[in-house]
Amino acid sequence: MAASFILEAQSKTIHVNEQLSIDVLVDNDREAINAFSGAIHYDSNYFHIDSISTNTSVVHFWVENPTVHD
Repeated sequence: MAASFILEAQSKTIHVNEQLSIDVLVDNDREAINAFSGAIHYDSNYFHIDSISTNTSVVHFWVENPTVHD
């Protein structure tokens, strides 16, 4: 079975011009993972990504660092 990505926000409600942090989690269903990739699509009319942090990531070596494409 393939792993799943989960998007998790601390707050369920946000207001205009309010910042929101979203964690991207991987559910591997207890199977070993040696690589993964993915894309998150969003409407840039409603959201703007200020930064991407990998500080708490379990990934220690990135072939390609996470990026934002508007």
